Amino acid sequence: MAKRITIRNKAFTQGYICACATMMQEHGNGTEVYDCLRGNFISLDDLRKHEVDEHDIEVLMPVINEIERKRALANCG
Repeated sequence: MAKRITIRNKAFTQGYICACATMMQEHGNGTEVYDCLRGNFISLDDLRKHEVDEHDIEVLMPVINEIERKRALANCG
């Protein structure tokens, strides 16, 4: 069953993703952002359902794509 999106949950997700995007913009594509997102990443669709700013998503796309790629590989075997 899908988790219900509350205002509090949406605000937390938006702030968390904004902080990750800011880290990436300020410090580059290091393992810190990957590690922060990997443990808490839901999906690109879920980020949009949480109304995360598209600019933040765009900044994080290299990391999001890598996480999704690794998850897809893990689910193949």
